[in-house]
Amino acid sequence: MNMKTFSGKFFCLADFGNSISNVDIVDIAHHLSIENRFCGATDRPYSVAEHCVRMARVASKLVWSSEFVKLCLLHDCEEAYYKDLHRPAKELQDNHKATLARELILRKFNLWDTHQRWRLILKDFDEVELYVACDLHLGLEGLDHFETYSDPDHRLFPIYREFCASHRNMPEKDWTHWQADFLEIFHNG
Repeated sequence: MNMKTFSGKFFCLADFGNSISNVDIVDIAHHLSIENRFCGATDRPYSVAEHCVRMARVASKLVWSSEFVKLCLLHDCEEAYYKDLHRPAKELQDNHKATLARELILRKFNLWDTHQRWRLILKDFDEVELYVACDLHLGLEGLDHFETYSDPDHRLFPIYREFCASHRNMPEKDWTHWQADFLEIFHNG
């Protein structure tokens, strides 16, 4: 049940808590930059790191705190060790170990209290980015929540508008650029 990371560290995935000292932001950035979202079913490679960087940039542009920006960046940190799963697959699995890993990693980076305080707005950010990405990269227009987000009177419209702009205005990059962007935001905000 041991896993070797990009940097050569080992984890016991069955007992992640005893391996927490081996968590390294470089491993998280590297692993997430080559982990495709939506099980790779997109029109182009769309990594978890790209998703996290987009969330962090939108949070920064909307002038959220630096802690919240970093939380957006690390909100899927456990997927560096437990993989990203398509939402229907997540609903079929017991994600207890992955959930615990997220908590331990966020605690390591002093973001757990921020997560507890801002988890509902974080979920809103994640949902809106999910639906914009689904529309643009999976061709799934007309999703249940998508049209309401695009309504200027919807409370999440400013977030929706920024994610749409983020996808339109940010050039496609390869995984190495998303890894570098992830580390840049982590270290410099």
